[in-house]
Amino acid sequence: MLAIAVILSALENMLPPLPILPPGVKLGLANVIIMYTVFFIGQKEAFALNILKAVFVFLTRGAIAGLLSASGGILSICMVILLASIFGDKVSYIIISIASAIAFNLGQIAAVSIIMTVSGIMFFLPTVLILSMILGTITGVALRILLPVLKRGGYYS
Repeated sequence: MLAIAVILSALENMLPPLPILPPGVKLGLANVIIMYTVFFIGQKEAFALNILKAVFVFLTRGAIAGLLSASGGILSICMVILLASIFGDKVSYIIISIASAIAFNLGQIAAVSIIMTVSGIMFFLPTVLILSMILGTITGVALRILLPVLKRGGYYS
């Protein structure tokens, strides 16, 4: 799972910047793998995967990027677990993915506001929330498309 998440992240970094997205905003394709891990492998494994991914980010992009990856990822996984625990099968993967994306970005904003003296970080909050809903929808749809393929391959039942 780590290899797939890292490959998706690397592929995402190779994409040309989309003119509709602010600099540094990514699709979050690795989140598809994190959500799959939460739902079909285990919660502890998802946290471990997130930490390993953050370590990889730390080693390849630096300490701040690693911290942002870890903080956003941990809050994101907590949101996925919370929604799945409360609503079970009554909530769609797309709604969970949107909430996960929002939590991820809120975790990153919280980390930035703690470690850096960036004035006006909250100015970006409305944009971040809107983009989280759009990009969370994309990753939720990607997970929905991927699940039948994984089921046919015997990766979950």
